[in-house]
Amino acid sequence: MNCWLLYSKDDVEKNKLFIDLLRNNLSYQKIDSELVLVEDLKYKNRPDVVINRSRDYHAAQSLESNGVKVINSSKVTRVCNNKAKTYKILEGVVPFLPYEYREEVIGAEEVGYPCVIKSIAGHGGNEVFLVKDKEEEKSKGLKDYIRQVIADTPERDVRVYILGGEIIAAVERHAQSGFKSNYSLGGSIKLVEPTEEMKNIVDKINEVLTIDYAGIDLMYNKNKLVLNEIEDAAGARMLYEASDIDIAQMLAQYVKELG
Repeated sequence: MNCWLLYSKDDVEKNKLFIDLLRNNLSYQKIDSELVLVEDLKYKNRPDVVINRSRDYHAAQSLESNGVKVINSSKVTRVCNNKAKTYKILEGVVPFLPYEYREEVIGAEEVGYPCVIKSIAGHGGNEVFLVKDKEEEKSKGLKDYIRQVIADTPERDVRVYILGGEIIAAVERHAQSGFKSNYSLGGSIKLVEPTEEMKNIVDKINEVLTIDYAGIDLMYNKNKLVLNEIEDAAGARMLYEASDIDIAQMLAQYVKELG
């Protein structure tokens, strides 16, 4: 069995540890692996499986059309790397805060100020801003973004890691300052027991998207959980820091079972 790890060139260095862990675990499962850059992608000697960490759904579509199993599927990658598409496809399926995209308001209330603006393609807390008025909103320079109502506890959220549609772990994050709780931006973390509310949201998302491996980010609002975003190429550093769960080993085992 042969497996490609598909990455964008710019993401390789910062993900080197996870790449090495994953390749070592794939080798242990007797699966040959190769690091392939999406910028250099060629379709000769096609693999059996591709773990797509590039966020490029066009590449996933091309591989799938050639009979290759891709983790995650092109549909998941296309939807989950676009916040507007994520919310649109899950409208009426799971709860999320009202938002506005290209003058279309989705939810029970219009989005006034202050509000949060988010690039539709941003990830890891990048290109997310709290703005107090139209002038500040324009000053951020975002081209394609959503405007969203602020959660009543924006400094606290939880990432639910899923593999094969099942919850592997849940990690709660707290912002040290400001409103972004992302661990990569300095937030604190702790492992928490997955709740029935989390499981219910994950199950409903999977009925629509059928996700192999991802991080589902949930916010707290009025003591209820609401969807923030789905990280298709979810980082694993937070999970290794907060627990003894070896997600690289589990993902390698998952790949083996596909074969």
